[in-house]
Amino acid sequence: MTGDTAKPNLAKADSANETNPEQTLRLLGLEASVRVETDFGPVPVMLLRPRDRLRTVGGGFVRLASVKKTAFDTDLLKAHPAATAVRIEEGVFGSGLPRQTVCVAPHQTIAGDPLRKGNETVVAEDCVGHPGVTRATVEETVYHVLTCESSAQILAEGLAIRV
Repeated sequence: MTGDTAKPNLAKADSANETNPEQTLRLLGLEASVRVETDFGPVPVMLLRPRDRLRTVGGGFVRLASVKKTAFDTDLLKAHPAATAVRIEEGVFGSGLPRQTVCVAPHQTIAGDPLRKGNETVVAEDCVGHPGVTRATVEETVYHVLTCESSAQILAEGLAIRV
């Protein structure tokens, strides 16, 4: 893991809610290979840098302010299974979306009513159980949390992602 990748400090979360520490985890982010639309075309999240211009759902651009990485290794994922990524298979939301299989953090917000239930947005973990949406089976993961200069919905593999 690189020097700019942090492991979450879950001790505070554990003491804050002894009965169910998972309730305190609110993990956002995209895994490294997920491609985000930029002014240069699709770019994997792991290659994005501050000041890159990300395409918004409306067709404009927003500047990336920062990329924060949070790593979960095997031991952390075993201790906190709710931190396991949500795997969304290619095309399961219709219209070819997402364009390729993606893994996102459990609390990542997806906009545009992907489940066709009349919701403006949905949290990724709420999609688990929909055909083609499961918890990922990985031994470790790194979530890349994107912060833009202003709130926006960007395109990641064609999905509208709130940042």
